[in-house]
Amino acid sequence: METTSDARRLRLYRLKKFLHLRERFLTYADYSTRGLKNRDKYMRTAQLVVRFEQERGIKIYTDSFDVATADAFLDFLYETSPLRRVRDREKYSMNSIIGHVRNLSCLLKFADKYGFKTDLDGIVHYRLKKEESTAVYLSTPEVQMLLDCHSLTAKETQVRDLFVIGCCTALRYSDYTTLQEANFVENRVSVLTRKTKKKVLLPRHIFVETILAHNNYNYSFLRYKGCSGDFNKTIKDVCRKAGICQRVVVSYMENRKRVEKVYEKWQCVGSHTARRSAATNMIRSGMSVPTVMLFTGHSTESSFFRYLRFTLEENAYDCQDNAFFQPETLAGLLPQYPSGVPRWEVA
Repeated sequence: METTSDARRLRLYRLKKFLHLRERFLTYADYSTRGLKNRDKYMRTAQLVVRFEQERGIKIYTDSFDVATADAFLDFLYETSPLRRVRDREKYSMNSIIGHVRNLSCLLKFADKYGFKTDLDGIVHYRLKKEESTAVYLSTPEVQMLLDCHSLTAKETQVRDLFVIGCCTALRYSDYTTLQEANFVENRVSVLTRKTKKKVLLPRHIFVETILAHNNYNYSFLRYKGCSGDFNKTIKDVCRKAGICQRVVVSYMENRKRVEKVYEKWQCVGSHTARRSAATNMIRSGMSVPTVMLFTGHSTESSFFRYLRFTLEENAYDCQDNAFFQPETLAGLLPQYPSGVPRWEVA
């Protein structure tokens, strides 16, 4: 029986045979990504290549990305408007540009592997530095504000409930919008994550229990039938109605310049804010990093730490009562200096 990978190899073989090892980039991207779960992100990059073709009046093939063309494409990414607007950004952020460059690099390396004519020099020489994200998180009191908001439509209530469950479980959007009754075992939440196929088991938060009780333990509300874009728009409206309007400064690179804009916090909230909020609040509550990583399913600390979003001020506040900063807890350990002798004169 022919597998998906075999079918892809057959299609690529036919392309190589009948198209003389050279193909328009969009056609190649369309064929080579069929059947991939992350096909959409590669096709968004391919559509940008088409826009680049139209603007420059040229045709891009798999072997067209020499150093000069690659540099021109990078300039195009800096200057062009996003296919999908994020808030009021008029240009791509540095992280978005890096994402498209990586997608392009993967597609070209895949083409090279299967025998298409390619020019990888223009991609390999890129050394772009990813900037730190300024994404927000919701504190536990702010999550409580969402639960206390009652002037919501039925759709907004469902989105609010699912989002709060995400804030209490650190699950991804794809997991907390597809939960079932079987995931709630006794006083725990047990999930086999869709993305990494890792099992996550954690205690049931009081907020989760409140939501289930409010829905009379009818678990049908757990199934969200809308798309992620619709979810993001709705949760923003819910946060605005709940009064999560603190002003936040968002800093990012745009068109090679550092840009700072002020938003109300609800404008920056999205479906992934739930997972970020859970990880941050767990750490702030005193849980150890290894413990929280078991809940989030992260394999490395470097990837986990990107989720933590508390500020320097919040970190100092959380630590002010730590024994390290309390002199009375160390009184018996402090050296006894002779009276009248300045500390800096003691050997």
